[in-house]
Amino acid sequence: MSNRQEPAYRTVMSHIRSKIDDGTFPPGSKMPTVRSLAEDFDTSPTTVQRAFQGLEHDGYLDSEPSGMVVSYLRGSIEAEPTTWKAFWSYSRRDDELSRGRISRLIQSVRDGFELETGEVLGDFKDTENISWGDNWRQVIERNLRETVLFIPILSPGYLRRPSCLKEFRTAYATLKGAGLERSICPIVFVDITKAVRDFPDNEIAAILEETQYHDFSRSRALDEDSSEYQMAVNKIVDDIKERAVGLEDAQRRLDEHIASIGDDDAEGILDRVSKLEECPERIASIAVQIGDDMKAIGSLAEKNTKRINDLGQREAIKGRVAIVNRMAHDLDGPADELVQHCSEFMKEIAEFDEGVSAFFELMAISQRQEEDDDSQVASFLDGIEMLQQSAKGMYENVENFDGSISTIENIARAMRKPAKKMRSAAAMILSTKSTVAGWGKEIG
Repeated sequence: MSNRQEPAYRTVMSHIRSKIDDGTFPPGSKMPTVRSLAEDFDTSPTTVQRAFQGLEHDGYLDSEPSGMVVSYLRGSIEAEPTTWKAFWSYSRRDDELSRGRISRLIQSVRDGFELETGEVLGDFKDTENISWGDNWRQVIERNLRETVLFIPILSPGYLRRPSCLKEFRTAYATLKGAGLERSICPIVFVDITKAVRDFPDNEIAAILEETQYHDFSRSRALDEDSSEYQMAVNKIVDDIKERAVGLEDAQRRLDEHIASIGDDDAEGILDRVSKLEECPERIASIAVQIGDDMKAIGSLAEKNTKRINDLGQREAIKGRVAIVNRMAHDLDGPADELVQHCSEFMKEIAEFDEGVSAFFELMAISQRQEEDDDSQVASFLDGIEMLQQSAKGMYENVENFDGSISTIENIARAMRKPAKKMRSAAAMILSTKSTVAGWGKEIG
């Protein structure tokens, strides 16, 4: 089914179109399901769904409540298929906290685009486009590779979630490789000025500062039926319309870029499973280094606090300032090392998380006996539980450390620089807590 000369969905379109033309699928007949066609063509349901969208726009299919039906027009209308789509990247927690405002914003933009152009804004949201049983990480990464318009909805919470940041990195690398950086269209839902300023990943911080974005932060709390809210939505729609002028050509360039890369360098399931063996030792080693960093910082703070307390009454004020300035200088190095180690820890957790997902995927397609599978899963879950238990103590220490930073931070202005680094490091570690807690829950 793979074809290096054209995108997979176009190959599927050609097959279905030929079957419509030769009468295999006669006008008025209901099309087979997306999943059954995906199995027939040995491809993904997402690819078939995209082919359906193109054939519908081309006049070969009609969408009805019962499913896709072969159109009596049989492609006789003058129309080019919509070959591009948008990927909306956002924190599900942000959507919950805003009582669904992000989901409604997305729908409003889609509705506005269709109203003004007569075309459906083909899009991807992982909550809607992943069928039960699909590997969600693979589906998301595949869609990111095929998406020509990437719309991250930014907030401080978004910048603290590894899954959101991975989506951002993947989309940016793919689109930049195709010369399509302008296809990244961020929407600031909650002000991120401070979050970007304090953000430990300099690469992403630089991208966010350089990329033109829509500031929706002042509009998000408005009455959604108000004219002010609709005007803010229309600004986003207008920008997408402007970008859509070149999206057809952009999609062609993106498809060519993906075809030129090929899948030779893509990691297979076994490659990802191998991370389960490689990562734990590195995670444990980095965790020890983080513990040592926090101890070194605590020791410096304790030593200098004692020096301050030992000062006489007369020299207290001048002496304190001198000691605090010296302490700030001495803490700068250990704070930098803590940031470095926490960044490495976060990356290792992301790598291990991919291995966890791949393990269950491998079990799903394995031909081994069921009892053997159960034994392997049980052994794997035991190992996961041990890692979770060891991480639990570290997270408690980091939470306590994070709580004590404000004490250091408020001593003097000189302390704010190392304190900012320490707070950033703690945030990186704590952002992985929910990921680690979720391991093993994939099998219920």
